[in-house]
Amino acid sequence: DARALDLAADEPFADAHVVFDAPRVDLANARILNRYIPAATTPVEIVEGSAHAAVHVEAWPHDHHAAGYASLEAPSLDLRVAKMRMRGAFGVNGSFGASRWDDKTLEDARAHLHVSHVSFASSRTPDRTMLTATDLALDLRAKRVALDDPLRDIDDASFDMPAAKIVDRGMLRQYLPRGNKLSVASLGDQTAFAVTGHL
Repeated sequence: DARALDLAADEPFADAHVVFDAPRVDLANARILNRYIPAATTPVEIVEGSAHAAVHVEAWPHDHHAAGYASLEAPSLDLRVAKMRMRGAFGVNGSFGASRWDDKTLEDARAHLHVSHVSFASSRTPDRTMLTATDLALDLRAKRVALDDPLRDIDDASFDMPAAKIVDRGMLRQYLPRGNKLSVASLGDQTAFAVTGHL
């Protein structure tokens, strides 16, 4: 839409307002999303899984400005995060108040990640589960984010994993001081912990 459309003018769409709305997009192979993740600065890669997404974007082309939000649901997703493999049911919601095309930045950016029935393994031994958790939540906020390095400009981050369980004692062994006689003899059903953090 536009407040005033003059096809004879030099810029007939000077005040155009464009809306793109896709309430459901099915992704049979979620790996297609890897092309939108800056690999050089964000150590995340989708290994396997399917998902469905929703996208809503509003743009004002003359002002080189846009705003929008998106969500992603993946009932079973396998991710490579740095040197770890992470599997679970993922839900992601994100929004931005403004996108400046000229300098490739997002303003008032927010993201929320929730993962249920999550498991962690080493990338070297992806089939050997080291840690499990019923739920994991991550919230990120930034006043201004550069698209080529989105993690650099995070202003506020919170992390919550209320019920986790260590299932491989080898995970603990690598954190023990080297050169002494400390060891992990056994792990029972009560080897559980919780982690909450805010930066």
